Amino acid sequence: MNMRALLAIVLGGCAVAGLATAGGHAGDAKTEASIDLTTAEGLKQIGGEWRYIEARIVEVEAKTKDGTVVMTHDITPHAGGVDFDDSAWATLSTDDIHHAIGGGKLSFAWFRIAITVPEKVGEVSTDGAAVLLEVTIDDYAEVWVEGKLPRTLGQAGGTMVKGFNCPNRVLLSEKAKPGQVFRVAVFGANGPMSDPPGNYVWLRNASLKVCRDAGGACKPD
Repeated sequence: MNMRALLAIVLGGCAVAGLATAGGHAGDAKTEASIDLTTAEGLKQIGGEWRYIEARIVEVEAKTKDGTVVMTHDITPHAGGVDFDDSAWATLSTDDIHHAIGGGKLSFAWFRIAITVPEKVGEVSTDGAAVLLEVTIDDYAEVWVEGKLPRTLGQAGGTMVKGFNCPNRVLLSEKAKPGQVFRVAVFGANGPMSDPPGNYVWLRNASLKVCRDAGGACKPD
């Protein structure tokens, strides 16, 4: 069974985009390529590493719409900010890239990485190319880029939750420059949340896609 067929089974109803590798797209090795960000070689290419921490639910004071003070819930830390200090977090080893985080049930985790655009990916120059991040968290994810979480009414995917174990596809730049840095924070949630499972939050896969032509593997959600 090839990798595309396997991913189609794993991701179920999620749309599976073209799978390019560092050697390029099957149709044109000079226009599309990608880096696997779950391998030591891939992380070396972008000069980054995955850091992670379990996010906790905490009780906080808030107000109802009519101004009544009540206790409700929040998460900690709020780690989407561009300057958030994650230096004390654990590093996700590529030897254990699917490391299970937390105790399962209703649980959450943050993953952070700084991506530096390399000059080339395989034979493909990144100068002026579209660059897209594709990441899948078991089970749901939201993706912050440069301290921002843009969203629109009715949005599914991109920076917002795409679906159960579905990949989030976020366009980092339409015209990237070598050396450009993107600081990414991914918030992952265990699910289904109304029926919390006994498994855990973990990074399923991640890749950086580079395209010289519009669309293709760099078409965002």
